[in-house]
Formats: sequence, structure tokens, C-alpha cells
Amino acid sequence: MRAQFTRRGRPPPPDAALNKDIAHLVHLGFLVATVEMAVDRYYFSLPRLGALISALHVGRRTIRVLLQRAPYREMTEHDVLKRKVKSSPFGMSYHVLEMAHAGLVARVPTATSFLLKYTDPADGQA
Repeated sequence: MRAQFTRRGRPPPPDAALNKDIAHLVHLGFLVATVEMAVDRYYFSLPRLGALISALHVGRRTIRVLLQRAPYREMTEHDVLKRKVKSSPFGMSYHVLEMAHAGLVARVPTATSFLLKYTDPADGQA
């Protein structure tokens, strides 16, 4: 591990600090030790990533169904934010902004707020 620091031209930290930091990252689940006994190697990991992806999927599906059932496939953002997202730790405002930045929903400014218009990704591929 110390060789990684010297290759980059930085002085390595003391062994005690390095071991403490590695042990902390392993405890949190961001580093996973390999099964090789001769060498100390670690893999990077992102714990609870599946739960995050599931929450995003639930929020996207909720907004998509709301907008597909609405006339002209559009609603005001204020009306969408009144709704609740089930099985997601994030609020509806997070999911609206996430879908807008992903290009799945168009936020059209109006005089009072925004109009959310569902944009079908399959329409743009034809």
C-alpha cells in the first residue's frame, strides 16, 4: 500500500494512520479484502447501492404513471409534489429534479411554476 503513495510522488502516511484508515473503510464496507493471503489487496465497494437504485426506480415509475394518466401527459409541478412516493426514502421533489436532469421529464416554466411534461425515451430513438 505504501508503494502507491511513493509512485505518485507523495510522502506516505505513518503505518498506524494508514492501517486505521483502511480498517475504518473496511468496517464501513467501502473496501473489501481479497482472498489472497500473500498480498494485502482490496476491492472498492459501494454498500447499499441496490437500495438507492430501487428507490430511484420506484420514484421514476410513480412520476411516469402520474404523467401518462394525465391529459396531454403533463401536470403542474405543484400538483405532482402534492403526491407521495411509496417505498422511497426520498421526497417527490428529489425524484422530479432527478428525472428532469436525466432528461425523462421536461420542466417547462410557466407564469406561476413549472409544467412537467413526460418525454418518452423511445420516441427519440426512431
